[in-house]
Amino acid sequence: MAGTDLSEEDFARLFYGFANTRKALPWNALRKTAEVAGQTVSIRQRCEMLLRLVNGEALDAGEWDRFMGAPIEPRVPSPTPIPHEVAIPLCAALGRVVENAATAINEIGKNIAAYQNGHIVTLPAFDVVGRKWVSKPDHVAAETPGDALLYALSLFVDPARGLGKRLRRCAWVECGRFRFVGRPIGPGQPPTYYCNEQHQANGIKHYERTRKATARARARKGRKS
Repeated sequence: MAGTDLSEEDFARLFYGFANTRKALPWNALRKTAEVAGQTVSIRQRCEMLLRLVNGEALDAGEWDRFMGAPIEPRVPSPTPIPHEVAIPLCAALGRVVENAATAINEIGKNIAAYQNGHIVTLPAFDVVGRKWVSKPDHVAAETPGDALLYALSLFVDPARGLGKRLRRCAWVECGRFRFVGRPIGPGQPPTYYCNEQHQANGIKHYERTRKATARARARKGRKS
């Protein structure tokens, strides 16, 4: 070869033995991501993880890896919640979805889609069954925890999925936790949702106290006038 004493065959051996793309591509990170991809969370699991975090719960390190779609660096302690200042706007957005899913889709969905461009990577996933390739749910990887949270929120305001109709919020004023009910709200279901019977009893008592207090205030105002 011109400019070298090596024969083409020797050069080919060196090329084969040393050439790589390790500087251009983060292969170690990609291998770790592939390992996490083997534990890809379903859409429902991702929605429930978001609600757990908004409700004040925490995810352990392995759950955060699956929620993010790749190993997080630096490693987080277990369990780790989200900061209160992060939960507040997410809680407000989910509250708007509960109140009016259609309006929330228009107001929230477009903003999330614009922000997420380039921050979320969706990878097709497959399994080999016999001699056939069988598709699996896409693997989603997020750049930061904020991106992962916004992607999960976007699932509730995606008009094609209709998941906003499956979101409920406990009506007891001292609770307000969100829950993904798994099926759309339909005829015959109570308009008000409670986490459990105790919260329902507390909620009814609170409503009755508020109603009576309002009635007394109106009566006093009527007597003065």
